[in-house]
Amino acid sequence: MKISVLTPTYNSLSYLKETLDSLFSQTYRDFELIICNDSENDKDELPKFLEANYSEFKNKIKYEQNEKNLGYALNMRKCFEKSEGKIVFLLAQDDLILDPNLFSKTIEIYENNPTVGFVVRPYFWFDYDIKNKLRRTPKSTKRIIENDDSVKHIHTLITTLGQLSGLSFRRYPNIHYHFTPYIFTAHVSQSR
Repeated sequence: MKISVLTPTYNSLSYLKETLDSLFSQTYRDFELIICNDSENDKDELPKFLEANYSEFKNKIKYEQNEKNLGYALNMRKCFEKSEGKIVFLLAQDDLILDPNLFSKTIEIYENNPTVGFVVRPYFWFDYDIKNKLRRTPKSTKRIIENDDSVKHIHTLITTLGQLSGLSFRRYPNIHYHFTPYIFTAHVSQSR
């Protein structure tokens, strides 16, 4: 089952190497990386950077320079439209995948649970040093959260979705996926 990794970029050169090193360290190898660059500032340097550091993975990388700045959400949508995988994985330009078996575990969940549409993960922020954790999203005590679960479990799910990086979802052929241009999609609002 192919995974499409969507990485919209903007002035990403100072962050991207660590992010892509963590991606290409995955033990599960059936994935593609889609990068759509939204910045004019590094439009010449970014393709050279990819060639210099990841030429062995060039058959896995789809790169496109945007003609104009689209903003985060529309750039994410552009990455999605260029993707082909049955599973879509969102990866911000400055985030790391700490577990080299994450894709294997994610695929196992989808294969063993055909009704699962999304897989989320705990997420934490750090300041320069990964050992210096500033905060983290809560971790649910339930492996599968359904729409009739308690408010506590649904609240945990929504809080976890506050950062989209690391979220994966199953692509369904008959569903239209919408990336709104009006909000920064990595922030989810909630009410009680």
